[in-house]
Amino acid sequence: MIVAEFLYNAPRGRGKVFRIKGPKGSIQIQISYTNRKYTSRGTVGKRLEYQVDKMHLGDDWIEDDFPDMRIALEQIGVSYEEKSRLDWLQAVYQGKYTPLRANITEPLSWDDELDGQTTTTYHRDQLSLRESLLADRTEAPCIICGDIFPEDLLWAAHLKKRSVCTEEEKKDHANVAKLMCKMGCDDLYEKGYLGVVEGKIRPFRRSSLPVVAERLNSLSGRTCSAWNDKTSVYFKWHFEYFNAENVQD
Repeated sequence: MIVAEFLYNAPRGRGKVFRIKGPKGSIQIQISYTNRKYTSRGTVGKRLEYQVDKMHLGDDWIEDDFPDMRIALEQIGVSYEEKSRLDWLQAVYQGKYTPLRANITEPLSWDDELDGQTTTTYHRDQLSLRESLLADRTEAPCIICGDIFPEDLLWAAHLKKRSVCTEEEKKDHANVAKLMCKMGCDDLYEKGYLGVVEGKIRPFRRSSLPVVAERLNSLSGRTCSAWNDKTSVYFKWHFEYFNAENVQD
């Protein structure tokens, strides 16, 4: 069954962004339309033509050279249910496949197979984790800096590296991953520049570059809203993995 979930209106009035869900995964597409003139039997008129402006396959938005829509849909187990691509895009845009926003706080259903593939390989759990952590919000705070970002600038960051998580830990959706912003906090945490110790943000590494040092200094000592008894074990693993013996106060 296909589900086209409306996410948000594209910037500058350039259409709408939808998440297309299928049995093998999901993708995001931005759809817009233009008024096209046509002539039929001497009569001139206008009609709406729908098009895909860009596509998100799990890593980042692709604006040029993205896969053919039919191929991208087949990769997530979806086929056109209309006569043509234009008819299908119109149906999606006008809400034929769009339910009321799904209750994405329900338990995730992909436990038996956590990895998926579209045209490029990606972790299917990234998209599903982010949906779950957003809990039907279109914006949310980053657990590191505390600033509020739109959903497309947030990442479901694993507190413990996913590659070394047990299967049970990978399925601990509520605790093993939290939302971090793509404006630097996700990278700073992932690369061990900082972490969380006893509920506080602490730099783990020093940097001679002023822009990095100033950023670390500005975050040091902040209270991490994601710290609790259940997440502390993952934060502790991160601390020990980066051998953070000289944590800066």
